[in-house]
Amino acid sequence: MPEIVVLNRYYYKSGVFCIQSEKEIPITWYRMSLAIEEKQGNGHGVASKYGKLSVLAGLQGHHEESAPWLIKPVVAFLRCNDPHGERRDTLNFLMMVRRAPEDVQAKLVAIWRDAGLGELPEASPQQSSAGTEP
Repeated sequence: MPEIVVLNRYYYKSGVFCIQSEKEIPITWYRMSLAIEEKQGNGHGVASKYGKLSVLAGLQGHHEESAPWLIKPVVAFLRCNDPHGERRDTLNFLMMVRRAPEDVQAKLVAIWRDAGLGELPEASPQQSSAGTEP
């Protein structure tokens, strides 16, 4: 893996000095944190970082790209017996589906089902506000 050094909005990767947009900065930090969590074998930390990366991608309108990233932590939190993490990322997935264009919503629900998670649960308005926390 190439060495990545991030200094504010600038980073150095494989001999190239690059500038990041404001939207790319958190993604870079979460990806670096994800790499550390994976290297340490911290399944709970990996699940958390996937969830955060997915929320950021979803907020930027990349719904189909975001969906598999958000399903990974739901499955991992179920395995870790962490109902809070599973519920939070399920609600985040529901919010992403609602925010997606209509033609994409059916694809997102299919991705959820294909992951073996059954039917996408409904959320009450109170639960919906308890979701995202990138």
